[in-house]
Amino acid sequence: LEADLGIDTVKQVEVFGKISAEFGLDVPEDLQLRDLNTIAKLAGYIAAQGGASAPAAETATATDTAPAAEAAPATKEAPSATTATAVVSAIKGLIADETGYTVDMLDDGLDLEADLGIDTVKQVEIFGKISAHFGLDVPEDLQLRDLNSIDSLAGYVTQRAHIATPAPSAPAAATGVTDLDVPAFEEGGVNRYAIRVKQLGDRAGVHVDLSKKTILVTRDRHGFADQVKLVVEARGGRVITIGTGDSTYACDLADHEALVATLAEMKKREPSVDGLLHLSAMDGYLESCPSGVATDAEASIKGLFLILRELRDSLNREGALIGALSVGSVVFPYGDAGGAASNPAFAGIAGMFKTVNKEFEHALVRVIDLAPGITAADARMAAAAFMGELTSGSRRVETGLENGRRLGLRLVAESSAKGTPLMKAGDTVVVTGGARGITYDILKKVVAHAPCNLVILGRSDIDGLAPEFATGDLSEGAVMAKLRATMKGAKPLELKRAAGKIVKIRETRDNLDTLRQAAQSVAYHAVDAADTQAVTKAMAGYPVIDGVIHAAGLEESAMIEKKELASFNRVFNTKIKGAENLFKGLTGKNPRFVITFSSVTARFGNEAQVDYTCANDMLGRMVQRFGAEKGCIAKIMDWTAWSGSGMAATNDTVKKVLESRGLTFLPLDRGVDFFMGELAGTESCESLFTGPDIAFDRDFMFEEMDAAEFDRQTPFIDEVKAQSNDKMVFTRVLDLKRDLFLKDHSMKDVPIFLGATGIETMAEAGSRLFSRPNGRLESVTDFSIPYGIKILKERPKELEIETEKSDKGEDALNCRITSTFKKGKITGKTTLHYEGTFHFTDKPVEDRFFELPEFTKVKLDGTVDDLVYHPERLFMHGSFRTIRDIASFDGETLVTKVIHNGEREFFKGETRPEFFTDVIMVDAMFQTGGLFEFFTTSELVLPYGLDKFEFVRPVERGKEYYCITRRVASDDRTNTYRMVLTDLAGKVYLDLTNFRMVKLSRLDDQHKISGKVSAA
Repeated sequence: LEADLGIDTVKQVEVFGKISAEFGLDVPEDLQLRDLNTIAKLAGYIAAQGGASAPAAETATATDTAPAAEAAPATKEAPSATTATAVVSAIKGLIADETGYTVDMLDDGLDLEADLGIDTVKQVEIFGKISAHFGLDVPEDLQLRDLNSIDSLAGYVTQRAHIATPAPSAPAAATGVTDLDVPAFEEGGVNRYAIRVKQLGDRAGVHVDLSKKTILVTRDRHGFADQVKLVVEARGGRVITIGTGDSTYACDLADHEALVATLAEMKKREPSVDGLLHLSAMDGYLESCPSGVATDAEASIKGLFLILRELRDSLNREGALIGALSVGSVVFPYGDAGGAASNPAFAGIAGMFKTVNKEFEHALVRVIDLAPGITAADARMAAAAFMGELTSGSRRVETGLENGRRLGLRLVAESSAKGTPLMKAGDTVVVTGGARGITYDILKKVVAHAPCNLVILGRSDIDGLAPEFATGDLSEGAVMAKLRATMKGAKPLELKRAAGKIVKIRETRDNLDTLRQAAQSVAYHAVDAADTQAVTKAMAGYPVIDGVIHAAGLEESAMIEKKELASFNRVFNTKIKGAENLFKGLTGKNPRFVITFSSVTARFGNEAQVDYTCANDMLGRMVQRFGAEKGCIAKIMDWTAWSGSGMAATNDTVKKVLESRGLTFLPLDRGVDFFMGELAGTESCESLFTGPDIAFDRDFMFEEMDAAEFDRQTPFIDEVKAQSNDKMVFTRVLDLKRDLFLKDHSMKDVPIFLGATGIETMAEAGSRLFSRPNGRLESVTDFSIPYGIKILKERPKELEIETEKSDKGEDALNCRITSTFKKGKITGKTTLHYEGTFHFTDKPVEDRFFELPEFTKVKLDGTVDDLVYHPERLFMHGSFRTIRDIASFDGETLVTKVIHNGEREFFKGETRPEFFTDVIMVDAMFQTGGLFEFFTTSELVLPYGLDKFEFVRPVERGKEYYCITRRVASDDRTNTYRMVLTDLAGKVYLDLTNFRMVKLSRLDDQHKISGKVSAA
């Protein structure tokens, strides 16, 4: 009723009353309206209560407009099994009569408020009429939120009136057609995404304090580190450098053994390193990587990895800063600039940092990509831009800067372009990655589509297989049985490993035979892609090579602190050295295309895969640049984990980890079809194949998200709808995909927009109209919540925020939040949710002190967490669980100890958004008011209004405060409190006068805790 029909709980009661009257039923005292939230549930309730259905002649049809409320008075006889349908029809008629909807518009499952715009006031009225219609009583403990649809209302009525409901019919089976060349978009599944550049919102000011911090800077040879050092020192920080020349710690970052020793010495001499700024990679960019990409990476990437590993404890701390400077290599390759001038090492650093951002969860980790064309002469300008953006408060890992614009990346669902097929029959194609797993499944489809000459490079030596294993049973058990005779005394694990190797060789040989049946020819070379000499020799035997598919990859998961450099090298070199070797082998052969397999981790980062994410991101730029330089088609394919084949499918540990993180796996057949779709055209591009895995995306890249949203200093404002000198109107769409905090504030599984977030939203709107430098929110007066905001059926909800100059003072603004249920007719009116007057000032903060009361120690029967946070009492989770102790309670004054130190994501990808008010601590005060009632009256109360809320000084994260609460008044509907938030010395931070909370209900005996708190 509420989510689909917009019928709020008040209107539901009214409707229920009329239905009860129509059926001659009393309204029970213990009615739970949340159980009657559909017409079907209402009908079921009435039937269960003994209310008769309306006569069959008056049953509404698809064209009926006359309400069923005109049915004959109900009798108390037990109705027949067929009358449940009539109950539904009667309820629809009553709702139609009350709302103006026609009966045919009222589907059983529609939510009254979310779908029909029927607010709670109207719901009460409708519920009353439904109860009257069916002769049912309205129970005292009616919970309308459980009767928020026609279906639930009908079920309630049917149950109360003992009416049987017909068995539901089975839904029709869905059908669909998939184009194997260019797979169709699949809702909720893995799809193809293009990577695009998007302009971000502006940022102003400095939000990261560098004073008294020690920052380690990797030194370059062109003056960029020197200029950054000047900026840091000008802002009160201290810089130490590492690298060649006259660095504080002189060391060649490519000499890894010496680097580790130097870092050990540094840790002894430096009590704290608060940040790392990586500038040494500028050398490779400005000097055009004279020794090759892989060689340049020894310092700029592997050296960086060792610094991060060795300094992890210092850098993974609150307030730590990790940044790197890039030029035209991270964001700009996806725009008009392309990647021809990129430095792949910068992309490798970005890939690494995306994983560091997830593993070093307390640090700020960012890569700032300046527009192409930077030279050594631009060092001063570049340093200023780099440090300005790095410390601007954004937590976006990748940000581009160009002519004052801030740029980010986004993903756009897009099918591959059809055109001239990329591969032709008779082509000679070199493939790395062997002839097993995903590579083999793809090649089978390739040769069936375009019979070609395959040159496969794989690490397995398939020619040395003993004759007894060349034919017959291929199972691992059978192979192990034969091995026991020749490996006498071998341990079971040794036998298993040997058998596994033989099975893989047999599989490779059999797969090659299968490929030869469709291909023009298949040659196999036992070659490690990272072995330069072996790859060069293998490719030298083919005078013409039309294309390359670099599918080789290695994954060895380990967190940064446990990752050995040898392991990093194996993973990194397979991709990067392998690509470099292929490019050398293509010298003089004029290939038509180069395809490489990358990973979605290159875009998102992934814990325990710092080498893998680094290598894949770098590989994309290498291939893009090679294509631009050689004039050949370059295709980069970023794959998610596959099911049925591949590393994630065969490694149970990796698979379980990814499943636990909610990753959507790519079905094998669909993945192969995606690859074939990429062969349907000759466009150079990077394509990403992933599911709707927004939990992995820290930079808001999915198209349905606004990529700049969490970069704004007003995160509760989306767009400006109207503007004048005296008034502004904004919009904001609440969406559970973005606004993760809503899930931590849910009542009966319904996310609730907090009173604290309502205050913050209006403060942000008011700040835009106040618009003075150094302006701050001083106080809020006459604040009220006429009607709360619920997120029903997990649907986005659009709010309108209005602010205009007030006659209550020069710096006062009247603010309000409304919403309109746009589907409705009668119910399509505007609903007022929040309103108040906001007072701004540019005056400095002044200290104020509050005399702390004499504390009365308490004894609790249970832990604070168990007593306070319970779904039937305070229904908060995550960062909203701020009450850590009961410092004092004497029956009249409650003192809680509260702290804001949560690290849960508030918005998608943002754990520490910037607010004008401290939303978490404002809510902590409101919670204390609710807790006061649990300790005294056992009443459930919610914020309703206040006279004055003073924001005396900014609350500090991670610091303990007292929330001192006294109840000063009470009536039948509300309780009123005086509340103050102070530090442990009594310094006032927030001061709340006449805070009113509305009474909802009394706790059940099993949930009461008033008897569990007593004087110590």
